[in-house]
Parts: sequence; C-alpha cells; structure tokens
Amino acid sequence: MKIAWNKSGKSLWDRHAADAPVQQQWAFGAALEAVGAPVMRAVVEDGGAPRALAQFSLGTFAGLAVWAMCTRGPVWIGDVPDAERAEILQRLRREIPLKRPRAIFFLPDAPLGAAFPRLAGLRQVMTGFNCVDLDISRDLDDIRDGMHGKWRNRLRSAEKAGLRVVDGGRKPRQYQWLLDAEDAQKQSKGYLSPPVALAPAYQRAAGDRYAIRVLTAEDPNGDADTPIAAVMLMSHGRGATYHIGWSSELGRRCGAHSLLMWEAVKRLREDGVRRFDLGEADTAKGAGLARFKLGVGARPVTLCGAFM
Repeated sequence: MKIAWNKSGKSLWDRHAADAPVQQQWAFGAALEAVGAPVMRAVVEDGGAPRALAQFSLGTFAGLAVWAMCTRGPVWIGDVPDAERAEILQRLRREIPLKRPRAIFFLPDAPLGAAFPRLAGLRQVMTGFNCVDLDISRDLDDIRDGMHGKWRNRLRSAEKAGLRVVDGGRKPRQYQWLLDAEDAQKQSKGYLSPPVALAPAYQRAAGDRYAIRVLTAEDPNGDADTPIAAVMLMSHGRGATYHIGWSSELGRRCGAHSLLMWEAVKRLREDGVRRFDLGEADTAKGAGLARFKLGVGARPVTLCGAFM
C-alpha cells in the first residue's frame, strides 16, 4: 500500500468520487483554496489500484499547531473491508506530510456504530451529527407520497398560489444578490456557514456553469423579476447538495421554499442526479430547519462522529 500526496488531478477524483459528498469533491477543495483555506489530497493505492481518496482541509491552532480535517471521507473505491479501512486511516494519520505538533481528524461518511475508526485505534472526540439525504432516483409520485402531510399541504398551497419558479441565472453576477442576502442573514441570525465567495469559486473550479443552480420563486401578482425566495444547489457527479436558502416574509407565508425544493428535485432528476444532500439536521439548535428538511421525506442518518 502506498499514498500519493497532492499529485492527483481532477479527472481521477471526478471518476471515483461521483457518489461522494461535496466535501470530498476535487472542485470543492479547489474552491476552499481559492478563498484562502488550504487543502491536502491523498490517493491510496494497493497493487497499483486506487483504494481510497481523502481530502483534508487545513488550519492552525493559534498559529502554533496544525490541524487537518477529512470531512465526510475518505472515499472508498470498490469493496474495502473494515480491516483495510482501518489500516488506511492509520497510514493517512501517520504519513500526512505536515509538521508537528499537529492534530488529524476524520469525520467519516459512515453511520453510527461503524467499526473501522475504532479498529484503527482512533479516539472519538465528537459525537455524530444527523445528515439528511433524499433519494431522488425514485419515481416522482413515490417521492411526493413520502412527504409529511403538513409539508405536502404547504407545497399544494404554493402550487395553487401560482408562484413562478425560474432558473435565477448561472453566472456569478446573476446570483450575487442571493450571496448578499445570505451574508446579511448570517450576520443578523449569528450562524456559521462557508464564506459566500465559495459558490462562485466552486463553479470556476468545477469548470461547469451547471455546477451551481439557483432557483427563485416570484409572486405572480408582484413586480416582475422580484424574487420572494430562492435556493442555491451545488451539483457534483451523481449528487447535489443544498447550499443556500433565502425567503422573504411573503415567501414564508406562501410556502415558496417547499415549491422550490420540489422543483429542485424534478430538475436535478432530469440532470441525472440521484442523491440530494440536504446537509445537517440539528434538532437542538435549528429545530425548524430540521423539520423542514425531514418533512420532504428525506432519510436522516446519524454519522459515526469525529475521530483523531
């Protein structure tokens, strides 16, 4: 087994990480670098065949110690048994080319109770969080039937209200207003999220204008081209990730966000997307948002946590 650090190109990652979360996409790492957050990438090979990919984001503790975080990874290639996964984690932790003192963290994309982190002798330092995935490979009627009753009623109300849903533009200047709105609501509500510059950086790194999709809802009785709600999605391989959501007071009253999510499902399916990642569902700090995500019929999974 050998590990190649920072030598792989985008094509290798795109080929093997098509079903991986956005945090393990090559373009996402390049976007992080573009906004000032360094990354390291590892390709683990055995007998000349790739077995795993691991992308780490880097930072420092008070400028004295280095930390590296492998979020929702590594990406396993083929059928990799737990014993081999454990060995790979050990090797990554031991061989990462970073100066000491350092702290290496893994937050695997694996459910609660996954054995391989502990087989690797790693210590759990954070309990797992709930992430929400929606399988959109199913028939649309099945997806709609799987919605919670109140969620489906809000969708029906929005459809009856005649709200217009449009693609809000693929160029950064066309969706800058949404980034500005996200910046404003971050400051007013005091929550943490990636810098707004990450979205256009991701689009550039992906080399595909379709990597970012913005859907907006407009009031048919209001001013033309005036959005009352919007969502931004990141596409990657056979997956897509909910990135930003915004709604005006009118949008909330009309249930516009439910309509946007339903339209997102339909349009992503047309693009060949099969996994719609709605992100974390924090029922303690963000109960309302968690209920909204679960209401669409998505499957909650508690990840196994952070290890070092």
